[in-house]
Amino acid sequence: MIRSLAMPASTIGENPLQFPLPSEGGLGTVTVLCGPNGSGKSFILRMLKDLLGGKSAAGFNKGHGWTADLTAKVTSHRPHHHKVQMTSLGMLAGTRAGKAIADNDHDLQVQIVIFGLLIQALGLPEDFDHARWGIDPAYRQTVVAAIGPEEEERLYWLGSDLPEFAKLFEDMFDCRLGVRRAKDGIELVIGWASGVTAPFANWSDGQKSYFTVLATTLALKPEVYIFDEVENFMHPELISRTIEYLKRNCRQTILSSHHPHLIFGRAVDAVFYVEALPSPRPMFAAQALKYQKQPSAPRRITRLETDRAKLASAYRLFDVTDAALLATAALVRESVDLHLNEAVRTLFGCDPAPSNRRVYMDRQTEEIASFIASFAPVCGVVLDWGAGLGRTLAELSKRSATTSREPVSWILYEPVPATRAALLARSPIDGVSVQVVGTRADLAGVRAGLVLLTNVLHVLDPEAWCDALIDAWNAISGVENGIVLVTEIYPLLAPERFAIPVPQQWLADLFLALGFKVAVRGFSVHGAESYCLAASAPPDTLPPREAIREIVIAAWEGLKEQYTQTYEGVGPVSSITDQRHLLNAVFGLARVTSCLAKGQTDATVA
Repeated sequence: MIRSLAMPASTIGENPLQFPLPSEGGLGTVTVLCGPNGSGKSFILRMLKDLLGGKSAAGFNKGHGWTADLTAKVTSHRPHHHKVQMTSLGMLAGTRAGKAIADNDHDLQVQIVIFGLLIQALGLPEDFDHARWGIDPAYRQTVVAAIGPEEEERLYWLGSDLPEFAKLFEDMFDCRLGVRRAKDGIELVIGWASGVTAPFANWSDGQKSYFTVLATTLALKPEVYIFDEVENFMHPELISRTIEYLKRNCRQTILSSHHPHLIFGRAVDAVFYVEALPSPRPMFAAQALKYQKQPSAPRRITRLETDRAKLASAYRLFDVTDAALLATAALVRESVDLHLNEAVRTLFGCDPAPSNRRVYMDRQTEEIASFIASFAPVCGVVLDWGAGLGRTLAELSKRSATTSREPVSWILYEPVPATRAALLARSPIDGVSVQVVGTRADLAGVRAGLVLLTNVLHVLDPEAWCDALIDAWNAISGVENGIVLVTEIYPLLAPERFAIPVPQQWLADLFLALGFKVAVRGFSVHGAESYCLAASAPPDTLPPREAIREIVIAAWEGLKEQYTQTYEGVGPVSSITDQRHLLNAVFGLARVTSCLAKGQTDATVA
């Protein structure tokens, strides 16, 4: 990995550049260099590539102070321009492989590895031999012939045993990947449920670009991956998925970009703004200098730490004469201010949300599905306690894989009559048995492998907390691998009059105090830190209701103190994140204080 890059003395600001390092066993890191054209972003990437490869760049970097501090000798890759690599990746032709693969022939190396994996996924008679393909014409002819005769085109769809990159590609574009015989080679094809197919040459540039990034990462397996404008041809969602894939598969990724979606990307660990400075030297010397002796270009590099700094830098990349863009930005800012003002003034409540209309499940539900799969509850019954409009069921049903290998039936408990009526009116989901109930008495005797408390706890008072905890224990007690799975967003995305933001550690401590085992997984949703908490191995007996209530009340007293300290200690609010934390503290304090006062009154009356 790269710890830092020292640059010529003419560079001011961040010098050396400090690159974030991945934690041991964790995700990789992503660093973005942004700035206008000609500022030196691509040049910095070239210097990094040369230094990682031990090259001297014709003596230029040594003479101008370019040095890299590395953790050890690392492998790296800086791809050719996307357009070149994208064009060459779609067909593995026999005529290209008349010699052994050169170490630096990245395009051919990637092609052979990728096509080898896809051919193996087809289950052809013999496994694909990468080395023989490069040196044995007869072997190449055998493999190509296995795809089908030249005069009779056959199209093979890949099965379920796909590498990760192929699954991600199919999920992204809702398509199937396949291969076919084309001339003397093998060509990639995609197809859709409508029956339409497209050979690689007819793919969109965004599809080619996404496939190329996924494929090269898998084939070359570099520790450090260097990209110049990786976002080319991609829309924002595709950019996000690409960056998340790189974080999972590369220890360190370094990008140059002009795109605000990367500057503000949730998966980006560090952003630097690179700008060229006016040179004090004359524009042209009396005599031309050799490359190695020419003066180094003066630059300023600034690390963008806050949302405000990123926003200011992003605006600098736009054309100030673009009146329409700036007018739109002004309207967006005005809308945000009005929304915030309205939220504070009216103290809006929390209404149940329906499922998204898009075909892919949302980010939070993806984490829920992954967490469920890791625990593998045995009983094929799911109790959704506080189901609302059935959002979790609808979102999970967008993925063909269920939470268990057994048939799954759902019990949706929703006590609010109007919400329950809307839930009953929703369309059924094929292959899923659903029962909607409205009272806790209906849950008597229910045994469930999974109890979901999804975005529910923040709108419950202490008495309702006791109800939820007792019902959850009753449902999973005695069920093999049964779990209670809680998901919450903290801080909440918007202030809510009847809600309390639930920190994950507070909730983990509460379940531990009740005798459960606890695992927590955090992730980002819309700039807030959401989390999934799984409470497993329920105790043989649960404390009595009054003891549970005392545990909840004691925790709420601690929260009240925490919120009070947050509110009293707040300084200048300089970012959206600071505003969100402050508003959550204000509304959380009001909610906790109100509930605790009501509980004390009830206890006095009793």
